[in-house]
Amino acid sequence: FTMKDSPVTLYAVWELNPSLTYDANGGKFTYQVETLYPQEGSNVTITSMIPTLDGYVFIGWNENKNATAGTYNAGDTFVMPNTDTVLYAIWKKAEYTISQTVATGYVVSGLLSSYQYNDEVTFTVSGTKPKVYVNGELITPINDTYSFIITKNSTLIVADGSKVSLI
Repeated sequence: FTMKDSPVTLYAVWELNPSLTYDANGGKFTYQVETLYPQEGSNVTITSMIPTLDGYVFIGWNENKNATAGTYNAGDTFVMPNTDTVLYAIWKKAEYTISQTVATGYVVSGLLSSYQYNDEVTFTVSGTKPKVYVNGELITPINDTYSFIITKNSTLIVADGSKVSLI
């Protein structure tokens, strides 16, 4: 191609690098994590911004939304492929325990050592007229079985309801 006396305009043609996006997968970020456009084959440091999800523990990032394990953690190196990529937050249900204070003459039966978020906790209490409190709230049995939904570490108190004190 030869340039004569007439002006010639040349245009640059750009190809966008593949995108790297973080998806909180049901959780939320405190601050938005920006989409990156690293060059194919380049090393990318995994974000240190960890999302949150009530009742769940973040266990890492994975390219599979339904994974049960994290492949990447904050600060790990990720080699950028030649395609747009989404890294999904991977979660597991949080585990909670129940501490107990039980008055003399009462026995609590049926409690496990730990529960997962949103599990229904059911148990019985033997003894005369127990007053049962979970996290400070009085609960009432249905057919002699107490129950509540666990969303945090909890405290169970069984008090002697047969004794009345007047001040």
